[in-house]
Amino acid sequence: MFHAQARRPAAAVLSLLVAGILLTLPACDSRSAKSAPRELVGTWASDDPLYADRTLEIQANRIYFGTGGTEAPEPLTSVRVRWEEAAGHTLYSIEYQSLDGAEFTLPVQFSPSSGELRLANRDKVVWRLREHSGASRGNDT
Repeated sequence: MFHAQARRPAAAVLSLLVAGILLTLPACDSRSAKSAPRELVGTWASDDPLYADRTLEIQANRIYFGTGGTEAPEPLTSVRVRWEEAAGHTLYSIEYQSLDGAEFTLPVQFSPSSGELRLANRDKVVWRLREHSGASRGNDT
């Protein structure tokens, strides 16, 4: 009988611990999806003179880096998008593959209040949505 009583407090503590973990999981702000969220879908451009002829087109399942000139951008397949809410903005990590299968991650910061997008490696350069239709190429499947 002593052993049965000793197990009850341990089981109760374990139950409380599991319940506490389960209750805190929804409070975590880190999320992921297999396609880009709507607020990122579209063609982005910057007024910065260094990037005047550059674009970033994000579709639900593809990314295009417009590098200027007449050559069409290479479509890159988006594999997963992870994001985390922060003070006043959302941090996104867009994981994608090139045509040869190489995997890359594009970390960006989006501010919903201003509509600004910033690349993590060039956070002083502001990108703005120029065209909201990310399906303009017709192949975002």
